[in-house]
Amino acid sequence: MAALAYSCVWFDDYRIGSRNFKQQDYPYAVIRYERFLERAPKPATGQTGFFARRMTDRREVAMINLGQSYLKMDDYYDAERIFARYGAEFPKGHFTEAARQGSAKVREHYAERQKRLLADVAAAQKDAERIQADLAKKPRDPDLLVTLGNAFWKMGQYKSAGETYLKAIEINPKLRENRLLQERLIFDVNGNLVPVVNPQQRIALENEREPLVVEDVHDYTSRGTEDFVSSRRIYYMVTGTVRNRSTRPILGARVEVTFYSALDKILEVGTASIGTLYPQESRPFVVKAGLDAEAMGNITRYRCQPLFQQ
Repeated sequence: MAALAYSCVWFDDYRIGSRNFKQQDYPYAVIRYERFLERAPKPATGQTGFFARRMTDRREVAMINLGQSYLKMDDYYDAERIFARYGAEFPKGHFTEAARQGSAKVREHYAERQKRLLADVAAAQKDAERIQADLAKKPRDPDLLVTLGNAFWKMGQYKSAGETYLKAIEINPKLRENRLLQERLIFDVNGNLVPVVNPQQRIALENEREPLVVEDVHDYTSRGTEDFVSSRRIYYMVTGTVRNRSTRPILGARVEVTFYSALDKILEVGTASIGTLYPQESRPFVVKAGLDAEAMGNITRYRCQPLFQQ
């Protein structure tokens, strides 16, 4: 009975995902197909029975539709990932040509984007030359400095852009509130505003400032054997792992899970204590809702927030 119930869960993901795909509701199709491919058993090599053939067919349809959904959403990175996965799992599949065409569209997109980037860089170089000539006449004009910083940024010269933005802020401190500059400058762990030398440095600084990340999150529910056909839940549990992505030990790590209703009302907040996490260390966590069965039936979503001792 338990195995049958589990199989119904992933079959529902396939069925609803296919309906979403047909209705062109691609974001929801992606969620259902991804979950189906994660949960549904993959037939072992050499299996030829009815169940194995049906499962293979469904996995193949789900995977090609998933790739097409990502493509329709302009998510080219994930589309390329899924089409490559399809080719590896189904080298002689029914949709090999569709996967090939999908991959070709992804390559065309990247080629077109590269062409646009080169054109933008060339235009930014001309802008920088013109603005620098204007700055020679007005060296303390903060607006000109910001515009020059923008040109440097488009050229990929992130360090020069950041240093130029900082000069503008020295002249006009109100620019610290500029949202664009807030995105292109960053506070280090000591609270100092520094330029971003490259995107990798920004990631490293953000990892130090926000060291904990929650990964591999899943939720589990159960209705109980005495109430199998109803929607009443006897528990709602969230599991996952929390990882320290910084270069320093993190003390007092914990994960706070907030459960919400359909109206975004907070139903409960649960906490899992993790303790000390050393650099790049991961640990699992479990948070179980302590609500009664009726209240647990109102849970529609949850949010996981990692916290630590500052």
